[in-house]
Amino acid sequence: MNDFYVGYLPKAPTALARFVRKIIIVLGVLAVTAALLLVVGQMPFANSAFEYGKVRSFEGVVITRPFPTLLVARPGEIGQQNKYSRYLLVAPGKHGAEDLVASFDVKQVRLQGQLIYREGGTMVEITPGSITVVGLPPADQETTRDLGAVRLTGEIVDSKCYLGVMNPGQGKVHRDCAARCLSGGIPPIFVTADEHEQFLLVGLDGRALERDVLREFIAEPITIRGELLQQGESELLRIDARKLHHSHMHSQSGPLATEQHFFSSLIGGDVGALNRILGDDFLLIDVMTGSELKKPDLLAVLRSGQLKFETIEPVESQVCLYGITAVITGRTQMSGRFGEIPFTASSRYTHVFVKEQCQWRLVSAQGTQIAN
Repeated sequence: MNDFYVGYLPKAPTALARFVRKIIIVLGVLAVTAALLLVVGQMPFANSAFEYGKVRSFEGVVITRPFPTLLVARPGEIGQQNKYSRYLLVAPGKHGAEDLVASFDVKQVRLQGQLIYREGGTMVEITPGSITVVGLPPADQETTRDLGAVRLTGEIVDSKCYLGVMNPGQGKVHRDCAARCLSGGIPPIFVTADEHEQFLLVGLDGRALERDVLREFIAEPITIRGELLQQGESELLRIDARKLHHSHMHSQSGPLATEQHFFSSLIGGDVGALNRILGDDFLLIDVMTGSELKKPDLLAVLRSGQLKFETIEPVESQVCLYGITAVITGRTQMSGRFGEIPFTASSRYTHVFVKEQCQWRLVSAQGTQIAN
């Protein structure tokens, strides 16, 4: 009974107090250990910075293509191949600097702004209204060298956040922010999977890509084929955005896999699966008659058993991605019955998929019968 304790008593029994004290110490040590393990286990932040509030003055030559850039002469390197330091230029917020520098192309200027930097790249956020022409540009300009074709795997990011404004400035946690930055005109950068290399992305004509063409691929593992270009100290990757594909394009999450699921669901008469695969405004152009068939009508004839697919054999297919839209063209051999009437067809088809809430959905299907 000596260890019996009533809460309103001023002091706990000695043995009980000693036991409680040990428990508290052990829990405290465990809490500190867990906190240290969490800190050690965190990925280190990149060595990058945004000198927010620290306005500097810069002088150099503005070029506007493919992206607004300030070429700053390096002292003592006149005549050298890379005699300029290149500073990408952006506007405040999630906006590119095209409008700010449009009238200063190939002019020697002085401007004010805040420095953004990371190993491999430097940028200036321009203070609006601070650009003034100070002289004639040098006669010699940097040339572009073609370094040949490459195939790389990595991630597309927006340059402003990646170079220092946000930390981390990449990955799925940063995807929405990067999408808004690229839509606002911030130059896109391709970062290799090991993060050892970074390349500015440009179109086949060497100019900036359309702003939203990369939206589907931001913060996703992606494999890119393109031509590597060298402009001074900057490396650019010239790509055909229509041929971009995820590294997992042929996995269970890609449009080709969704198309295969569509075919198998037609053969199996799986109306529930088709309801999930087809977009609400899905429209089918019938390969045999050319008539239109909307989603409710297609599901109804399949559910009733009036339409039955027995075989659908894809012969060939290819996919082109346009942001969140995928267009698949191909050829199939199919057979089935409509009521008591059998049919067979060899056709070429076009399927249009749109990605909605991380799921590819078929919104249009049109087939053209191939004459025997």
